[in-house]
Amino acid sequence: MALHYWSGNGGMQEHLRDVLKLQSLSCAEAWALQAPTGASVGEAPPRVTLVDVRAPQDFKDGHAPGSVNVPLYMPIQGLSMKSLLRRAVYLVNGMAGTELNPSFISDLRTALPDSAAPLAVLCTSGGTTEASSTAGLEGKKSRSLIAIYRIIVEGGYSNVVHVDGGIREWGEIGLPLEGDNLSAWKEKAGTIP
Repeated sequence: MALHYWSGNGGMQEHLRDVLKLQSLSCAEAWALQAPTGASVGEAPPRVTLVDVRAPQDFKDGHAPGSVNVPLYMPIQGLSMKSLLRRAVYLVNGMAGTELNPSFISDLRTALPDSAAPLAVLCTSGGTTEASSTAGLEGKKSRSLIAIYRIIVEGGYSNVVHVDGGIREWGEIGLPLEGDNLSAWKEKAGTIP
């Protein structure tokens, strides 16, 4: 059976929810596991590694302390006519064009070689596999859910959870952030639906 990143019968979100039984953590729960009780990040081994799948510049601007950046998408590369056209279309619409990172799984294996280690994956806004009036019958798609699907199915990692709300909610509820340009991150996070 071919599995697809889109929703619907046999789609990624259904597979994550019904077959893989994907578990989710709130941002506060993920932080509690990242910074063990009574310790600061880095003082004691975390009980989970936060994997932030946002673009490198977004991660650099602001991220959860101790998190590891393994981008799922990268800026469009190359100088082919197709690449240039794709970039132009995005620019006309005021966006930076991205494409799937072809080395996502190998980058993950380099950064986190233990495929049994506990990982909590987050992106900008999270997503969900649960149906709701605002997310539809299959839930809300997100980069973190696509990344989790790839991490488990393609990468063979076995202890992966999703962080609901993403880094945007992380900042909104006052959890610690670090980065080179937190004001730019806050401005951008405020404009994302």
